[in-house]
Parts: sequence; C-alpha cells; structure tokens
Amino acid sequence: MDNNLFRYKLNIYLMYAYSFFHSLIFAYVIERLYWASRGITSQQVVYIEIIYAAVVILLEVPTGSLADKWSKKILMVLHAVFSLMEFIILIYAHSFWHFALAVTMAGIGKSLCSGTSNALVFESLKMNKDTECFERVLGRIGFYDYFAAMLAALTGSFVAAKSSYITTYWMSLMSVLISVIIACFFKEPKAAYEKEEDISYFRHIEAAFNFLKDKSAIKFILFFGIVTGAVFTYIDEFWQTYLQAINIPVILFGVISASRMISSSLSGIYAYKLKNKFSNKMIFSTVIIVLSSSIFGASVLKSFSGIIPLIVSFAAYGIVEPLVLGYLHHRTESKIRATVESFQSLALRVFTIICGLFFGYFATYYSIFIGFRFLAFSIIIYSIYFIVKQNKYIESE
Repeated sequence: MDNNLFRYKLNIYLMYAYSFFHSLIFAYVIERLYWASRGITSQQVVYIEIIYAAVVILLEVPTGSLADKWSKKILMVLHAVFSLMEFIILIYAHSFWHFALAVTMAGIGKSLCSGTSNALVFESLKMNKDTECFERVLGRIGFYDYFAAMLAALTGSFVAAKSSYITTYWMSLMSVLISVIIACFFKEPKAAYEKEEDISYFRHIEAAFNFLKDKSAIKFILFFGIVTGAVFTYIDEFWQTYLQAINIPVILFGVISASRMISSSLSGIYAYKLKNKFSNKMIFSTVIIVLSSSIFGASVLKSFSGIIPLIVSFAAYGIVEPLVLGYLHHRTESKIRATVESFQSLALRVFTIICGLFFGYFATYYSIFIGFRFLAFSIIIYSIYFIVKQNKYIESE
C-alpha cells in the first residue's frame, strides 16, 4: 500500500483514539459540584453557559471555512490545545471571570472542531476510495465517545469520593494532553490543497451558503437533523431530572446512564447497515415516528416503566447523526465540506436555544413531564410535515 494512502487510513484510527481521549473527562461527573465549591452560583452558571453559546455561534461558520481554506489538521490540533487551556484555567479558577474565560476557551475549541473532524474523516476515506464506510466510521466514533464518557463518569465519581474534586480535573487534563499529541499525527488530506481557484475567505463562505441554498434535498435532510437534534438536546440534558421525578433511586442512575449510552452508541454503530438495506425515506420516517412516540411515552408514564421509552429514544436518536451527516458529506464538494457542516451546526444551536426557551418554561412552571410532552408534540408536528414532503425532496436526487 502507498505510504500516503496508509497515512490517510491511519487518520481514521487516530480519530477513534482522539475521540476517546478527548471524551475521557473524569471531571464532568462532578462539574457542577466543583464549580459550586469555587463559589459559582446557579445563576452564574446560566450566564457562563450563555457566554459559551455566544462564542460558538459567532465562530461556528468562520472556523468551518478556515478548515476548508487552510488546514483541517491544524484546526484539530488547536481544538485540543484550547481544551487543554480550558482545563488549566479551571484547575486554578476561583471567580466568575475565571470560569467565563475557561468556557470561552471551550467555545473556541468547539467551533474549531465543528465540521472539521467529520470533513477530515470523509476526505481521508475519499483518498482511499472508501467513502461508503463514512456512516460506519461516524457510528464507531460515537461509540468511543460514549464509552469514554461512561468510563470517565464511573471512574471520576469514585476518585472524587475517595480523593477530591480537583484530582478529577488533573486526570482530565492528562487525557486532553494525550488528545493534543494524537492530533499532531493526523495527515492533512491532499484534497485540502487542491483549490480550483483562489477565492477570498468571505467569498468561500458565500459559496458554501449558495451551495446549500440550491440543494433542496440536502436542506430537507439537514433540517431533519436540526429539529430532532434541538429537541433531543433537552432529553439528554434532563434525563436525570426525569428519573428523579419518577422516584428512581440515585443508586440506579449509573446503570440507567450506562444503558442510554450503550443503546445510543450501538444504534450509531449499526446505522450504516440500515442505509444499505432500506431507503432514506423509510429510515428517516421510522426514526422520527419512534423518537416522537418514545418521548411522548416517557412524558405520560410517570413511573418506573417510563425508563423503557426513555432508553428507546436514545437508541432512535443514535441513528440520526451518522445518517444525516453521511447524507450531507456524500453530496457536498470537498472544498466547502467543513463550512457547509458548520452552517448546519449553527442552525442547530439557534434552534436549540429557541426550543430551550419553551421547554424551560413548561418544565419550570409546570413539570418535567409537561416539558417532555412539549418536546414530543414538537417532533410530532414536524414529523407530519416531513412525511408529507419527503417524496418531493428525498427522491429528487
């Protein structure tokens, strides 16, 4: 095998390792407790999260364009470096502005990675004429993410109980440092340097926007990912609150958390097999029906049995990201690949904020069950539109 082709193939395995160590964050399981121990109030947490969201939204598309025009490898290295800076600041943070600076580093890092990592994977597969494996690779990356997060949560909680909160941050710092080293070994896909024409930075962003504007089928599928992603964000963020509301003992939270991670990661791993056996129309229609039904089921089953539809919702959503991003990357030009995905990510964040305003109102002033019911009805309403319009858009390509 040609050495360059081997290096491109190696990129895939490096991405698996990178995803694992970058998700092996032992501190996340006690994050809010640590912040509180350093004097950060709940209201300040909200302000800090707003700062993070603002940074990501502002930089999402510009950094995606930077990956296409400059270097995907360098942006992945910078992503890891900014994460390293985030944890260094957090270890020594003792004020609101210290934590605000840390999440600013996290937001910049997230923006640098958004669109870049998937573009790097797709271009590496393309160099080996193996792009049909893209969905399978994304599923495996998701599996390593979840596995690392699960391992870190179990280990981090034990270390925090036996030692101290700060120890988990030092351990997390070591994991991120390993991800920095791994990122340095990525090989830049050759396609990144083969420019058809040297256009300005802003013209490049405009070209990506115009590409999306003219591709109705891609927009239709991306909007599917945006709506389901925005809704599911709050299932993922508030499953603990839901378990508490149905009186599940805290001692079982770890088992249930592991179950949701396993169900989501396994469905992501095998999503590519669905693509090979069924049409996009059949897969996406089934997923949105199962997802809306399971969320609605969890909202009305105010007992132990509500765990079943909750886990099913994680399994259903696990299929979404590999197939939606696969649909996008298989139909997008190499020179604008990261930028186009960044537009999708930007739209997802905006919709997530809008959805969160309504969900927060219903969950706060009524109950978590009403909040989940709002999410279910949101997807049900969208699913009607999706099923009615899918013949026009999905089969148009």
